Amino acid sequence: MKTSYPTDVIAWANEQATLIRRGKFDQLDIEHIASKIEDVGKSEQREFESRMAV
Repeated sequence: MKTSYPTDVIAWANEQATLIRRGKFDQLDIEHIASKIEDVGKSEQREFESRMAV
């Protein structure tokens, strides 16, 4: 199990979730996980601002 992040984001995300659930933290793709968490936060902020504007 080692899907490349740019190759297949969905498979990569599922693998990362599996590794977390199994406690295999040393095998995580930390840099890309951090980037994805930031992206989710930015997306939520934009959604909030959009709804507040309406």
